[in-house]
Amino acid sequence: MNTELLRKIDELLCTHEYDKIKEVLLTYKNITEHSNELATIFYLTKIYEQEKDARQKTIFEKVQNVSQLLERYTVLKFYLRRIDFDVIGNGLQEFYLFLIQNEISSYELITIIEYSVVHKEKVLKVIKGKELHE
Repeated sequence: MNTELLRKIDELLCTHEYDKIKEVLLTYKNITEHSNELATIFYLTKIYEQEKDARQKTIFEKVQNVSQLLERYTVLKFYLRRIDFDVIGNGLQEFYLFLIQNEISSYELITIIEYSVVHKEKVLKVIKGKELHE
């Protein structure tokens, strides 16, 4: 059933029926809660709703399928955790390039920071280019 739901989400992404994604995941709440992929997609619907309300291009419009959506989330989380644990090194420019190329909105960035890192303020300061130790 997990695979069938992922296929259904893929179909909704392809047909641009983004508002139905959360509904489908809630309809199969028990399955969604026990699948990392489906739970992550459910979590990303929050970003979709924020961007939609702000009349911005949404996270779902920026991908073609579930695989791209999950990869986007994973890579962004990876960069943020590297910043959090002071192992980004010279990769900050690469991170900024990722943000631009993937059209990461402030809603997406802030939401994923909120749920993915330990030292939120520190990560935000690094992203803004401010000193870590003031």
